[in-house]
Amino acid sequence: MNNLIEALYKAQQEISHAVKDGTTHFGGYPTLEAVINTVKPPLNKYGIYFLQKTHPNNTGVTVETIFYGHGAELSAGPFSLPASKNNAQQFGSALTYCRRYSLATACGIGAKDDDGQESTNASNNIVEEVPEDHVQNMKDELNEKAKGRESAKKIYENHHKIATMAEDHELANKLTEVYENWYNAKLEEAMNNDKN
Repeated sequence: MNNLIEALYKAQQEISHAVKDGTTHFGGYPTLEAVINTVKPPLNKYGIYFLQKTHPNNTGVTVETIFYGHGAELSAGPFSLPASKNNAQQFGSALTYCRRYSLATACGIGAKDDDGQESTNASNNIVEEVPEDHVQNMKDELNEKAKGRESAKKIYENHHKIATMAEDHELANKLTEVYENWYNAKLEEAMNNDKN
C-alpha cells in the first residue's frame, strides 16, 4: 500500500486542473473526457491504473473510483447522485456527473479556464448536461415519493445538487422556487383538511 500511495503522491504533483471544455447557461466546466485526459497520463506514468465501478442504487447512480498499482488498491469511496431510471437522458447525465466528480475528487483536481491551446475543440463542445425536464422530474418525484417534510426535503436537495454541480444557477433557483411552492401548497392542503 505504501508504494501505491507514494506513486499517487508523485503523480499528483504532475496532475494539473482540468480544462473547462464544456458549457452550461452560466459558464464552463470540465467534461469527463477533460478530467480523464488530465489525470490518466501522470497516473499511468507512475504505474497506476484507475477503474470506476458502478454499484446498485435504487434512487440513482453510484460510482466508486479505485486506484490499482504496485500490488495494492485504494478506493476513493462511493459517490452517488439521484436519477430516474425511467429517463435515459437524466440517468446518463447523472452517471457522467458521478464519474467526473468521483475521479476529479479522488485526484484532488478542480477546473481551469481554457487558454486556447489545451482544448482546440472547446468552442464546438457545448453541452447542456441537465435535462430540460429536470424541474418536472423533481415535481413528479415529490408527488410520487415524498411521505413527509424530511423525505420531500431530501428529494429537493438531491435535485438541487445536480444543478449546483452543473453550475446552472438559473435551474438551481427554479428548483428552489418550485419546491417551496409545492411544499407551501401541501401545508395549505393539510390545514384545510384539518379544518374539515
